[in-house]
Amino acid sequence: GRILARGGDRIAVEEGRPVLDGQALPQFQAGFLVEPFAPQGPRRILPVCGNGAVGLGADCRTRLLTESLPTGRSYRVLDAGLRPLDRIEEVTVPSDRLFLMGDDRDAARDSRLAPAAGGLGLVPEDAVLGRASLVLLSATGRLWDPRGWRLARLLARVQ
Repeated sequence: GRILARGGDRIAVEEGRPVLDGQALPQFQAGFLVEPFAPQGPRRILPVCGNGAVGLGADCRTRLLTESLPTGRSYRVLDAGLRPLDRIEEVTVPSDRLFLMGDDRDAARDSRLAPAAGGLGLVPEDAVLGRASLVLLSATGRLWDPRGWRLARLLARVQ
């Protein structure tokens, strides 16, 4: 998950867009992510497609957005259209907690969900072990099978 709010910040989500301290984070169209609708990763999870229900092996097209934090740091997020977690009432993050959101917004189980509902809830600051800076390997299937490797993401820098 990406840290979007720290202790004392107010965070909400409106129509899929994070609102930090009353200001919606800027988002701009950045094209589409096109991937096969097939089980992905070691847990064999199917992607959430922005183009609706498609058959196995068909193209899953999901809108790609560039989102920016008030610090000026930008990163890409996926948006498959309006979903239940695209509206979250504003909360003030307690001083020792963090609010995290995944970049694949419609598939992420992040701070928008309580732990009892399968999410992260507000994460204790001391639970953060480090910062991701590089994608070592990404695959649509099992990591040991090079046929499913996403070569465009190999050794890609994380923003």
